[in-house]
Amino acid sequence: MDNTNNPDSQANAHEQQLADWEALRNQLSNPEQGNIPITPLALNQRQLTAWKDLKQQLLAANPENPQIGYCDQRIANIQAEINRLSE
Repeated sequence: MDNTNNPDSQANAHEQQLADWEALRNQLSNPEQGNIPITPLALNQRQLTAWKDLKQQLLAANPENPQIGYCDQRIANIQAEINRLSE
């Protein structure tokens, strides 16, 4: 079965992508390896872009999708964190 239009599958895949980014950030931020840390602001900006992209995909597939509200909530929370970090 193709899960590309399944909202739960899309949300789970998106959560996994965010977890992968966090793992990558931790790997790249390892000072023992001489890597430049990814700032919390940059990570939040990437997450914001990813959530906005997911929301657009969900809207395109089904404007009545209940997961859109969850995306809006995540977008608002991440935007609030970006605003806090930017102060």
